[in-house]
Amino acid sequence: FDMDYTLAMYKSPDYEELAFALLLEHLVSIGYPHEILAYKYDSTFPTRGLVFDALYGNLLKVDSHGNLLVCAHGFRFLKGAEILHYYPNKFIQRDDMKRFHILNTLFNLTEAHLYACLVDFFTNCSRYVNCDTGYKHGNLFMSFRSMFQDVREAMDHVHLSVGAVGRGLRQGGGRCGGGC
Repeated sequence: FDMDYTLAMYKSPDYEELAFALLLEHLVSIGYPHEILAYKYDSTFPTRGLVFDALYGNLLKVDSHGNLLVCAHGFRFLKGAEILHYYPNKFIQRDDMKRFHILNTLFNLTEAHLYACLVDFFTNCSRYVNCDTGYKHGNLFMSFRSMFQDVREAMDHVHLSVGAVGRGLRQGGGRCGGGC
């Protein structure tokens, strides 16, 4: 139940585009590469109900029993043997809340797209070495779990702590919604 979307009308994808830009700015402010600012929100990619696998960095679409329907690593959709490498039974334990995070609210649309962008960036950037559970850069290792935690902290920062989206809505002349 997404109470904020119940109380206010938002103009999608304007709202998500603004939130996404603010999330990227926050991640850069805590040390993420400035090149991620080149990503733009694409409303055609995310859908509600995706699951983020914090171990392997994949976005998953699963049925109500945990059977894997679709698997993407960044914007690359995995097929056959690649899926079986990560999920041998094409099944996940949805109740493993430390590993699998369900993205089922409208606010999670920007979050899901952000995970795809970050995985896409680090996978394709020659400065980083791809590992099953994250990326290496010199002596530093960034796990998908730490990426997940950074994004969740950024979501809290942008939506709750600072009220940055609300300020952006007001400064933008209300282009994203009414009554904000």
